[in-house]
Amino acid sequence: MFFCVVIAYLVPVFHFITEHTERAFDELTPHLKLDEARIKQHRLEFSYRSTPWQWALLALGTSLWLIQNWLLYGGLSDTLQALIGSPTQFIYAILPLLVWTTMTTAIVNLVFNARAFRGLTPVIDVDVLNTGILTPVGRMAVSSTLMVIGAQASLSIMWLGGAPNPWSTAPGLLTTSTALVYLFIAPVWPLHKAIKRAKAKEIEHVQNSINAYKLSPAQDYANIAPLLIYRREIGRISDWPMDINVITRLGLYLIIVPLTWVGAALIENAVDMFIG
Repeated sequence: MFFCVVIAYLVPVFHFITEHTERAFDELTPHLKLDEARIKQHRLEFSYRSTPWQWALLALGTSLWLIQNWLLYGGLSDTLQALIGSPTQFIYAILPLLVWTTMTTAIVNLVFNARAFRGLTPVIDVDVLNTGILTPVGRMAVSSTLMVIGAQASLSIMWLGGAPNPWSTAPGLLTTSTALVYLFIAPVWPLHKAIKRAKAKEIEHVQNSINAYKLSPAQDYANIAPLLIYRREIGRISDWPMDINVITRLGLYLIIVPLTWVGAALIENAVDMFIG
């Protein structure tokens, strides 16, 4: 059940996230200091991978599958015997391989999309008075985590009916958790630092204007007051490329996994009580 749910979940959600990534890039395009050819080249990176690249991902997924089987059985002989054994054994051996290759392909591609957004930071025109134009980056970062969070939530299916071997879930949980952190931090953190630098530069400019008025013989405090208000408002601007909608969505995503795990435990306990 777990293998079927994960594979059925990963493919459509990956395409959903890719579409959101392309849409976020299109919204960001007017604020990029790039020519038309570079913009088309960057956009193609989100949906195209070469054939050697796809074969490399297939090899990586297969390698992770073999490592997990080695951890589970202490060797690969049982896996090889299952592949040439009964049809049932073959299915039990091949379904984890499909999960690993599908998940590896999807996650690695999302990671490279996050890296592509990270590389755009130096060419984004950051305007501290209009940081709302940067929210597509935060929205893309949060959306990218959805696939990983859903896969982690599905792990609770493997725990139904008793505690499984830790090696059946630990490698996948560790791998997806690492990817989850990177998918969110990679595109957002450099832009966060860019916004902070832009704010600091603007505040420094305002402070120099205030100091110039303070040094003038006229001591024109009437002109200083608007600068003080402007400096205060600049300081209040968020350093992150996210609005309240993006933050709320992130919070909802983060509670999906623990709620799913708790729900699975409650269902299992209820079933045990009913059977008992």
